[in-house]
Amino acid sequence: MQSPEEIIALYRKKGLRITPQRQMIFSLLAEDHSHPTMEDIYQRLRTQMPDVSRSTVYKTLRELIEMGELLEVKDIGKKGIRYDVNTSVHHHLYCTQCHKLVDIEPDLGSIELPDEDQKGFKIQRSQVTFFGLCSDCLD
Repeated sequence: MQSPEEIIALYRKKGLRITPQRQMIFSLLAEDHSHPTMEDIYQRLRTQMPDVSRSTVYKTLRELIEMGELLEVKDIGKKGIRYDVNTSVHHHLYCTQCHKLVDIEPDLGSIELPDEDQKGFKIQRSQVTFFGLCSDCLD
């Protein structure tokens, strides 16, 4: 994800409003590489802006995804959809105990499915998630 200032410029270029709530969401995301959920972002934002709505957070996250500034990481454990500010091709480590999700960028070569294994899907992107226990949970 670009810096909050660059996101603001992108919003202005697209004719979208720059509200204090959106600015705070941009800043929170820029500082957070933990792959937060929408609810995580909402709760953090509420500590500084108690009157913010969940719909504002959700709508802003959807806009950032549509602009290519944010990715969804789906169906990881009990938390459901999480958001990733790293939009480059990368993979994840996931702790099955504490639900920590960490970016990794190993060279796994080209991961492609042969046409006969795609079952009619048009593959848009792929990622690999390795499941296990993090060092904190191993202790």
